[in-house]
Amino acid sequence: MDVGLSRDGLIDVLYIDDNYQVGDRVSCYLDAFDEMKNKFILRPPGQVPLAERLRLARQRRGQSS
Repeated sequence: MDVGLSRDGLIDVLYIDDNYQVGDRVSCYLDAFDEMKNKFILRPPGQVPLAERLRLARQRRGQSS
């Protein structure tokens, strides 16, 4: 994803909607910067980061035991 800076941005494939077309403008939040890949890690509004989803799932499993 071109974020208009010297580095590209990545949106995890889990967040990609089939309705996106090349050239579409999308709003995203900056989740992190991957120094190894030298890229911004982005996510669309309304999407919960994977680490948070995993934390919540573990928390739910602990409550149901």
